[in-house]
Formats: sequence, structure tokens, C-alpha cells
Amino acid sequence: MRTLRELSNLYGKRALVTGGDGHVGGVAIETLKELGAKVASIDIDDYVFHNIDILVHCAVYVGDDWVQSLAVNAKMAYHIIQDNLSTLKSVILFSSIYGMVGPDMSLYKGTSMTNPIAYGVSKGGVLQLMRYLATTLAPIRVNAISPGGIARNQPESFVERYENKTPLGRMATEEDLKGAIAYLSSDLSAYVTGHNLVVDGGWTTL
Repeated sequence: MRTLRELSNLYGKRALVTGGDGHVGGVAIETLKELGAKVASIDIDDYVFHNIDILVHCAVYVGDDWVQSLAVNAKMAYHIIQDNLSTLKSVILFSSIYGMVGPDMSLYKGTSMTNPIAYGVSKGGVLQLMRYLATTLAPIRVNAISPGGIARNQPESFVERYENKTPLGRMATEEDLKGAIAYLSSDLSAYVTGHNLVVDGGWTTL
């Protein structure tokens, strides 16, 4: 039986992170490198290299453009996966709590913040893409991570309302995602596929 250290070891594995210049993409790169993987990063218009073992799809479009939302948040991942079917072992798709539940628009009252409908619809599509691919591409493991709101200097009124709805009483940080990424990218989750790992401090339980 392998040890936890052996199960989480990614030495020799080749990983691709989309949206690597973003906050979540950055922590994904850091996590995979810490576990020993060779990591490349791309953004939307970059050339996609082949023969990867692990894909972490963090690229995101937040806005009301339906075509762009679906293209970046879901379709991009699908095409990368199709191009690497012969080598992929694990796929992590980043969805969101707003791919699971409807928005509470009262959180945004009095701020310039909003919650675009195309974003939520595309993130819900990411979860269905994950389920579909998990059942059709096995033994490639396809899972998702759905983060809650991540603290990024939002207006104080929004933060207070959000934290009051969260059992753990705070917004997420990028560091909160490291364990989920490590788990789903490695053999720690060797018998897990089609799963949505929710990292939201309990927000969606209320």
C-alpha cells in the first residue's frame, strides 16, 4: 500500500494550467509544482501543447457575453481534452457556487458589483461537461472544483453580507484551494471521478 506522500507525488507528470495568469491559475501552478509536476500555463490565445497528464482549467470569462462565456469557461477545456486523450490521466475543471445555485442579488446592493447571468449558466455547463466526460472518457478522471467567493478587496458591505451567509464566517483565499487541487490532480483521488468538490466554507448549505 502506498503512503500519502507517494500518492500525492506528481514527479514526472506534465500538467497544463489554463488561465495561469489569474489568481486561481497561479495557485494551481504553485500547487502542482510543489507536488513535483512539470507545469506549463496558457491563456486564451496561446498555442496548446500536447502530451499532458493533468489539465487544470482555470481560464474564465466573467461577463454577459454568452458566446465568450461558453467558449472560455467550457468549450476551451473540451477542445484541450480532445487533443490530449491519449495521455491525460486527470482533469480538473473550475466551476463556481454560481454553477450550482442561483445568485443572492441582495449581496450586491449599493455596490458596483453584479452577477452576470451568462457566467452562472456557463459555470453550470462546466459541471455538466464534467459529468458527461467522466462517464465517457474513463479511465481518465474528470472532476470539478466549485469555489465560493474569494476575498479580493471587495466593498466592505458586500464582504460583511457574504460572510454572514457563510458558516465558516469568512470569504475564501487562494490558499484554500491548494488542498482540493492537490487531491484531485494526484492519486489521492485515484477512485474519484465525476465529483464536484465544493470549497465554499459552507455557503451553499444555507
